[in-house]
Amino acid sequence: MKRHVTLKKDFIAIARQGRIWHSHLLLLRTLERNGQQARFGLSVSKRVGKATVRNHVKRRLREILRDVSLNPGWDIVITARPVTATSRFSVLKDELLNLLATSGVVDPKGLGRTRYV
Repeated sequence: MKRHVTLKKDFIAIARQGRIWHSHLLLLRTLERNGQQARFGLSVSKRVGKATVRNHVKRRLREILRDVSLNPGWDIVITARPVTATSRFSVLKDELLNLLATSGVVDPKGLGRTRYV
């Protein structure tokens, strides 16, 4: 099974049934599933910027998630707010890791030490 949420119906289900955590840069929606591999999806709207800016934001978010070990059984959608385009990488990383730890989809002790495969 892939580790990405890609289908529109999955995004809608997470938005309707999931829980929400937010910061001034990001919005995190989570939906617990039955012990399957964790999946994540990224949502970066046109309000963030033109295509190159949106792609840059998505690349930065994927890079942060690359080194994070997500607990199994979660669907996660990360929505970038417009201010994300101009934020520093270190600030974005701190906010995303804090949201993931607060939501319970990662073990706070293992952040940055294990790799999400």
